[in-house]
Amino acid sequence: MTMPTPVPASGPTPQVSVLVPVYNKEPYLRRAVDSVLKQSFTDFELVLVDDGSTDGSLALARTYTDPRVRVVAQANAGEGGARNRGIREARAPLIALLDGDDEWAPGFLEAMVGLARDFPQAGLHCAPYVFVEPGPVQVSPRLVDVPRRGLLPSYFRSAAMGDQIATATSACIPRAVFDAVGGFATDRLGADQDMWARIALRYPVAAMRGAPLAYYFRNATGRVMHARPPAAELPYSTRLQQRLDEAGVDEALRDDVALYIEAGLITLVSLNMRVGQIDVARALLQDRRLRRFPVRRTLWRVLATFPGLLNLGLAAKDMLRERSIVPPLRRYGLLKWKR
Repeated sequence: MTMPTPVPASGPTPQVSVLVPVYNKEPYLRRAVDSVLKQSFTDFELVLVDDGSTDGSLALARTYTDPRVRVVAQANAGEGGARNRGIREARAPLIALLDGDDEWAPGFLEAMVGLARDFPQAGLHCAPYVFVEPGPVQVSPRLVDVPRRGLLPSYFRSAAMGDQIATATSACIPRAVFDAVGGFATDRLGADQDMWARIALRYPVAAMRGAPLAYYFRNATGRVMHARPPAAELPYSTRLQQRLDEAGVDEALRDDVALYIEAGLITLVSLNMRVGQIDVARALLQDRRLRRFPVRRTLWRVLATFPGLLNLGLAAKDMLRERSIVPPLRRYGLLKWKR
C-alpha cells in the first residue's frame, strides 16, 4: 500500500485537493461536483477519477469547464485503487475526500482548512455529517466523545463505544500522512476503516461537532455493507489484530485497539442478524475475544436463539418512524396475509 511518486506540480499549487472516485455515479455526480464548486473556500483543485464507469459518468464529468476540475480516467481498479490514483494526481498539501454520490455544505472546505491549521499534528481531520436515508430522512451519527473542536482523547476507544467519527465524504488528510502510512487498501469492504485505523495508530485525530457539513446518502447505489454484510471478520480488523500481536505496542493503545476490534465483531453480529443470517451471527458470537461487551454479547445470543424477537423490535422501530403498522409487520415477516 505504498504510494507512488506524486505527479509534478503544474501551475500554482492549490491549498486543497478534492478527490472524488467515480464508478457508475451518473445519477448523483452532478450533485457532488456542484457542491464542491459552490464552496466558500475556493483555493482547491477537484480531481475526478473515473474508475472504468460503464454509464455516462465519464461523459458528464468532462462537461465541466471550470479550470479547477481535472478528470482522470482509468480501467476499473476498485474504490481504493481510484482513491490512490487521485492521491497520486493531487498537488495540494491537504487532501479532502468526497464520494461521487454524496454532497458537501458550502462551508465544508473552509471549516476543514481551519481545523487543519489549528491542529497540524493531526493525521485525520473530520467534519460533522449526517446520514441521508431514503425519504429523505436525515440521521445524525453518534458523536458523544467528539469535542466541539479539537483532538480526540482516543480514536479507537471513541469509535469502539459507538462514535461514528469519519467517513470518506467528511474526512481531510494531509498529503504527508499518505506518504507515511501508504494508500488505501483495495479490499472490497472496510478500506475506509483500515485507513482511519492506520492513521490513528500513528497520529492524533481532530474532529468537530456542529451543523452538518457533509451529507452521506445511504440510498445511493453501491452501499453494500448493510444489504450484504460479510460473514467473517474484515481484513482491516485482522490486520489490526496482527499489529496488536507484535511487540512494542503501547499498553493503553493496545487496550483501546482491542476494544475497537471487539466492537467491530459485535457490529458484524448485528448486521448479519438484521438480514436474517442467523447462523453467521451465531458463529461470530463464538469468538473468544468477545468479552468486553457482556451485555451486548448476551443480548445478541438471546436474539440469535429467538430471532423473532429481533424482527418484532425492528418492526416496532419502523412503526414509530413511519407511523404505520401493516408495512413494518410484513417487512419483517410478522404478517403473512394480504387483503
